Amino acid sequence: MTDYPFVTTLGALSELFDKILNDFAVPSAVTQAWLAQIGFKSKNHRRFIPILKFIGFIDSSGKPTPKWTSYLDKSKSGGVLAEGIKEGYASLFSTYTNAQNISDEELTNFFRVANPNVRPNTISRIVSTFKTLCSLADFSIQNGTSSKSDDRAKRTPAATIVQAENDTDSSLDALGGEGVIGPGKPAFSPDININIQIHIAADASNTQIDKIFESMAEHLFNRDAK
Repeated sequence: MTDYPFVTTLGALSELFDKILNDFAVPSAVTQAWLAQIGFKSKNHRRFIPILKFIGFIDSSGKPTPKWTSYLDKSKSGGVLAEGIKEGYASLFSTYTNAQNISDEELTNFFRVANPNVRPNTISRIVSTFKTLCSLADFSIQNGTSSKSDDRAKRTPAATIVQAENDTDSSLDALGGEGVIGPGKPAFSPDININIQIHIAADASNTQIDKIFESMAEHLFNRDAK
């Protein structure tokens, strides 16, 4: 059974990550004294420490990990946090690939089954804490690169298939109606399938793509694409 952490001060949790990213130097260790020193003096704020451990930002002794320092790079901070969330909530993400997008009901059911002895109000806080963390993360970023931009590079336009079928009668007409090709060879009219695969660069402009298909129309179908 995983002991999922939770906080009761969700706004302060968001503020903590904002300050880590924008205001604070990396501490030698995250302790209750450090939290109080930076303005989080409530007893409820002490729950931030288990959260930071759970997502791999500090180790068991409270010392910031490389994930903490990676988070300070604003170009990939959202992705670093998403990675930490996926690692901490590994069981959840092994059940729901996009757990950050599932409903409150699905989250509640999952955490209730995972922690059957936990009270309903605590389950509700676990769900709220998870959702707050996810709202601060960017799950479209993998290893500092937006997967949204990667998707375009990975997508190759489907192959354009041109099928040309010879009509039997017209083929015989071309042979003078005799039905033979050369001495003693019977005429036949095979179906011809031409498969053309077009690989277009991911960064090709709309104008370049249009030119490709205009050229196809001109050279394959013997007509002016204009």
